[in-house]
Amino acid sequence: MFVGSESGGYWAATFYSFFPTCKLNEVNPYQWLKHTLENIRSTPEKKISSLLPQNFSE
Repeated sequence: MFVGSESGGYWAATFYSFFPTCKLNEVNPYQWLKHTLENIRSTPEKKISSLLPQNFSE
């Protein structure tokens, strides 16, 4: 449990997993997150995986 919420724990674990993924793919986490937040609204749902750290290119 995460602060009394199983759902909160799930989402926290999901979010926290992005940073090790950035490290494994030699991606700057700050640049990736900035890029993702700037582009998530204009990215079609079918292409959302393009915003994952392993698909990020600086």
